[in-house]
Amino acid sequence: MLTIDQIVKVSEKGVNILFKDTPSHFGYKGVYEPRTHTIIIYKKAIESPYDLCITLLHEFVHARDDILHSYI
Repeated sequence: MLTIDQIVKVSEKGVNILFKDTPSHFGYKGVYEPRTHTIIIYKKAIESPYDLCITLLHEFVHARDDILHSYI
């Protein structure tokens, strides 16, 4: 489960969100890039506002796992 506190902590660690007009080469809606701490959302793959929310939450879970667990 992803909590609001975890999203705040991940954001404080410097996670950025980048919205791209170009589609993913692999058909992804979003990806988390751990080298740059960037969540990339591929706008053309997003089907609705709900889909955007689910995709962002999914990528925040990856960011949380990468950032918070790397400090354990």
